[in-house]
Amino acid sequence: MSLVAAVVGTLIGTAVPGEQVLPYFPEAAAVVAVAARREYTKERRRAVHFRKATVRKPSVRRGKRMSARDRLHRRIRRFAPRWYEVADTTLAIGVRYQRYRVVASPERRVHVIRVWLRQPGVEVKLIPALPGQRETLADIVRRYDTSSPLYEVVAAVNGYFWSRWGAFPVGIAATDGELLQASRYKRWSAFAVDGRGNAFVDTFLLQLAVRLPDGCRLPLHSVNRRDDTVSNVLYTRFAGDTIPRPQAVVMTVVEGDSLDSVAVVNIPADTLEPLHWKLRLRYLRTPFLGGSLPCLVVGVDSGSVPMPLRGCLLSLGRPFSLAALPQVGDTVWLESTFSPSVKSSVQHVWSGTPRLVRNGRVQVEAAREGTTSARFLYRRRARTAVGLTRRGELLLVVVEHGHSSGGATIAELAQWMRHLGAYQALNLDGGSSSGVYIPGVGTLGNTFPVASALAVICRKMPASGGLR
Repeated sequence: MSLVAAVVGTLIGTAVPGEQVLPYFPEAAAVVAVAARREYTKERRRAVHFRKATVRKPSVRRGKRMSARDRLHRRIRRFAPRWYEVADTTLAIGVRYQRYRVVASPERRVHVIRVWLRQPGVEVKLIPALPGQRETLADIVRRYDTSSPLYEVVAAVNGYFWSRWGAFPVGIAATDGELLQASRYKRWSAFAVDGRGNAFVDTFLLQLAVRLPDGCRLPLHSVNRRDDTVSNVLYTRFAGDTIPRPQAVVMTVVEGDSLDSVAVVNIPADTLEPLHWKLRLRYLRTPFLGGSLPCLVVGVDSGSVPMPLRGCLLSLGRPFSLAALPQVGDTVWLESTFSPSVKSSVQHVWSGTPRLVRNGRVQVEAAREGTTSARFLYRRRARTAVGLTRRGELLLVVVEHGHSSGGATIAELAQWMRHLGAYQALNLDGGSSSGVYIPGVGTLGNTFPVASALAVICRKMPASGGLR
C-alpha cells in the first residue's frame, strides 16, 4: 500500500491492518489530497510519454505530410533510368571509352568517349569524306591513318548534318582551318575548337573577305559552290582536285521532315564557273579561322583550274581586266571574322541542332534555332551528341537504336548529357548515321556511309628498336 493511501486512511479514521487508529484532522486531509493529485498527474504524464515512444508515428513516405513538389521528385526518382557501367577502357593517354546500360523502358545502350583536349598529342579532328561521296566510319579512319605519318585515330563518331545528294555539310563546317561550308543554316549552333584545345559552343556567324595588294577588300559570298555569276567564291581542297569538278551541280538545302533532305537544281556548275578569273593561292601560314591569313598568288587563270598544293582557289565574280588582277608573286589576305568573336584562332568547326545544355542547365533550344520537325524531336532514334564539361573535357556520346536499344528523344538526350557531366552540349546528325568506331573493335551502332567523322587522334608511338 502506498504512503498516500496510508495517510488518507489514517486521516479519515479507517484502520490500516497492523496500525493504530488515529484521530481525524480536516486540514491534513486537504494537504494529502493535493499531494495525491500531483502524484496522479505525474503517473499520467509518464503513461502518455510511454505511449508516444512506443506508438509508431505516421511515416512521411506514406504521402500524408508530403508536399506536391516532394511527391513529384519522389515519382521522378522512382521512374528515372538506372545507369550501369558495362565497360571502361583507356584508349590512349587522355582518352577513355565507356559503355553504359541504361535500364529504362525501353532499355538503351550508350557509348561515351571522354577526351582531355589539353593533353599533349591528343586532338579532336573533323575528317570529311571524299568530295561528293559518303564513306563508312571505318573507311574514313583507314584513309586518314594511311595518309597521316604522325597521327592515328583511336576513336571516331559521325559528324555534321549533310545533304542527301552530294554529302554537302549543312551549316558552318571547317577542318584544319580550311572551310567546307561558311553559311550558317537558320540559327543553328556550332561547336568550335581552337589550336590550344579550347572549345566553344555558340550560334556563330562567319564573315569572309579577301584583301588584295592594292588595299581593295572583296567580300566572299560562298565556299566550295557557285550559286550565281556575280559572287566571289572560295574553293578549298575539299571541293576536289579541279575546279569546276566534273558533273557538279548546284544544290540548295530546304526544310523537310528530315534535316538532311535537299532539293537539287539541275544546273551544271561547269556552265558558270569556267567564265570567271581564278587566283591560285598558297598558304604562307598554317590555315586558321578568326583572323587574317596571308596567301601567295601562284597562278591566275580561267576555265578548269587545278587546286594548288597546300592552298586554295579564289574565283572572282565581277569582271576584272587581266592588268587589274593580282599578279603571280603578290600576297593577298583571307580575312575571317566570327560573330560573336572568338579570342583565339579556330581550327575545327561543325554545326548541329538543337543545343541541349547551356551553362550546366538542360535547355533544348530547338524553337530558337528553327528546328520544328516533330518526328526529329520526339521520336526515339539513334542519337549522336558532343558535350563539354566545366573542366574542359570533351564528350562524344552515341545512343544506339536497334533490337536491344531503344534510342532516345531530344529531351532524353539532353538529360543524359547533363547526367554525364556536360556543361555545354549540342546534338549532331543521328538516325542511320549514328555510330562509333574503335580500331581493333569495329563499328558500334549503325554502319551506313556518312559524310564526315569526328575523330580522336593521337601521335603515333615511335617504332621501338635497339641502340646502335
